[in-house]
Amino acid sequence: MCENLWPAMERGEGDSEEVAVHCYYASAFATQNCNEAVEMLHEGAGGTGIYETSPLERCFRDVHMVSKHFGSSNWTNYARGGGFRLGLGFNMRRG
Repeated sequence: MCENLWPAMERGEGDSEEVAVHCYYASAFATQNCNEAVEMLHEGAGGTGIYETSPLERCFRDVHMVSKHFGSSNWTNYARGGGFRLGLGFNMRRG
């Protein structure tokens, strides 16, 4: 995504709906993949991954918190981008 965003910014098109949709898709995709990676590690750690003394426990909490944030909420961003692709416009509001 970044390789497309920077040239769009240079052309003065960085605030277009098309670029915004790509950013939302990229953010959701990255967040989803990070969640899956940390969940696999957490699962592999077994019981030791649940204790607050485990760095993995903190990673697990942090990565799941990020996925709930407005800017990287997976399903919200996929739905927003899908609506745009279906000609329903681009809705910046959550939901």
